[in-house]
Amino acid sequence: MSLSATSTSVTILCDVPSSLVEPSSATASGVGRFLTLRNVVMRPVLVLSALAIFVLSLRLLQTGAGGLAPILDALSVEGVAGSVGFGWLGAYIVLSGSPVAAIAIALYGGGELTQSETFSMLVGSRFGAAMVVLVVGIVVFFRRQERSTDGVYIGVTALVTTFTHFLPALFVGLFLLDQGWLGDRELVATSQIDSFLDATYGPIVDFFADRLPDLALFVVGGPLLIVAFQLFDRVLPVLEGGALQHGRASRMLHHPLSMFALGLCITAVTLSVSLSLTLLVPLAIKGYVRRDRVIPYVLGANISTWLDTLVAALLVARAGAAEVVLTALVAGSLAALVLLVTYPWYARLVRGLTELAMRGPGSLLAFVVLVIGVPALLLFAI
Repeated sequence: MSLSATSTSVTILCDVPSSLVEPSSATASGVGRFLTLRNVVMRPVLVLSALAIFVLSLRLLQTGAGGLAPILDALSVEGVAGSVGFGWLGAYIVLSGSPVAAIAIALYGGGELTQSETFSMLVGSRFGAAMVVLVVGIVVFFRRQERSTDGVYIGVTALVTTFTHFLPALFVGLFLLDQGWLGDRELVATSQIDSFLDATYGPIVDFFADRLPDLALFVVGGPLLIVAFQLFDRVLPVLEGGALQHGRASRMLHHPLSMFALGLCITAVTLSVSLSLTLLVPLAIKGYVRRDRVIPYVLGANISTWLDTLVAALLVARAGAAEVVLTALVAGSLAALVLLVTYPWYARLVRGLTELAMRGPGSLLAFVVLVIGVPALLLFAI
């Protein structure tokens, strides 16, 4: 057979109608509907699975909290300062505040922390939660060819805003707890719910408790808690910057009150302040969010971040847990209200502190050392 004949044969064999190798529009539509239906069915299943793991981890943490007492004593985790430092550094380690806040509630449920110490650890977890934004900003800086500092700037702004927001909220909340103004609002789980949880999770917790010491039980609960939050992050809505580019959504990004509401809502939907704050990095780099509009967004996110912690408090069978979280919510809201009323002055303060940290590599390094050294000092030296 000649070469030309072979070429002709190959051409004939390869000239297959596209309808035989490409799916029709009807087929593609059917596949799309199947995938959509699967997502609709699987999302509630995954949410319920995450909730089940979340409750189990809280029960294990609460039951094993007694085993952590020697470690807390060795680390001087007592009083306001030690508790703030412990929660602060813990959030740095896991790059998220929600798991550390849930652990604080579990420690309170196990009788290892007082109300004021629990509240202080909750505030410390908020101080550390914004660190993930700076970490992401630094990573993006080194991975992008144009070496934009916008992501790093957003990370520093998020940290400075969180510090200046929750520092006054810390003192307001301690005052509220001392006065007992929220003490009459008992929000512990009802006896029916508590009985149901005991019947459901009791055998599992007892199985581990009979075979493991308290500290090991606590260690088992910790990773389960992180797994639960990771599942929540995967199955809850993912918000992309492209959805905020046009029309009314774009105009919202240039008004302080709209940005405050946006941070409030996105964090309430995602149940993760770390996730909602990290969203600011790509938005700022692409020019969708102005640097000075990040501040009210962070304030809003810092308020609705307490929703998942309140759920954890409602599942702890010890009176006063929900009161602590409500105190954090009220104190944070009052502080945010004052900062929004005085927003022009407050925004200049935050921008000034951020610019000071962003003057050069040395200034940024000094800022990082400061924000890591202060919680270490609170935990180990005070």
